[in-house]
Amino acid sequence: MILEALGTIAIAGLLGFMTWDRHQMCTALIEGDLRRYHATDIEIARDWMDLDRDTLTFDVTYRDPSGSIKHNRCKVSTTEDAVFWTDLISPRSA
Repeated sequence: MILEALGTIAIAGLLGFMTWDRHQMCTALIEGDLRRYHATDIEIARDWMDLDRDTLTFDVTYRDPSGSIKHNRCKVSTTEDAVFWTDLISPRSA
């Protein structure tokens, strides 16, 4: 009985760590993608209700080089480590 409980706790902990690690990797990809376009003040929030099998969805707010605040949404592929934006990000938009 105690061993079963410990096994369940260990599995839950491992799954939690894997989820946290994947989330950290995805936010790093998003931030790197935006920094290439000189975005600042980046805020990234996970959409936990979008349950795709091979992607994670995020709502993103950032400041573009002209100083405008932009809101965008993206999906990060968990198989390709690629970011797919809803609205295209233009380099050095004015």
